[in-house]
Amino acid sequence: MPKIFLSPSLQEWNPYVDGGNEEYYMNLIADAMEPYLRASNIEFDRNSPEQTLT
Repeated sequence: MPKIFLSPSLQEWNPYVDGGNEEYYMNLIADAMEPYLRASNIEFDRNSPEQTLT
């Protein structure tokens, strides 16, 4: 079975012109991917916004 690691951006200091920031929007994308991965029986882990890059 395939297994992937979702690593959305942790860069909250990169603001977007229309509001929000890179971290916020990349986590929305990762959140949206999770049901599709589960439905396809693809195992995954992901980082969280509380983690650091080190």
